[in-house]
Amino acid sequence: ELAKFDLDWLLKSDNILKEACDLWEEETDSALFWNRMMMRSALSMGYYTATGMGDPLRARECHRILSLYIQNPVATHRVSRYDGVDFISECSVDAPVGGSCSRRGKHKDGAVILALVHSGFFGF
Repeated sequence: ELAKFDLDWLLKSDNILKEACDLWEEETDSALFWNRMMMRSALSMGYYTATGMGDPLRARECHRILSLYIQNPVATHRVSRYDGVDFISECSVDAPVGGSCSRRGKHKDGAVILALVHSGFFGF
């Protein structure tokens, strides 16, 4: 029931767009890489769990929210440097330049590696 409660909270589009704190609880933003990857993982697992438990409505909603709001966080956080080297940033490439994520120098952050490890994400 607790997992279902948390998943249902995430399935509300107004919640998925809210600002949340970063892994270290230093900054808030609505599109931090760690948060987006964890949401992606939860929605993906929620989809398969709901399907397996015979709950097609919840499964479809997981897929809809994932497709509409999360998509592929690696793509929206991939930064190309001037020398042609790409890296994955904690800050979204769409984030405002003066936003809290970039202002605090969060582009290169250990949360990126932890997000990749803990989300189970393999497709780049």
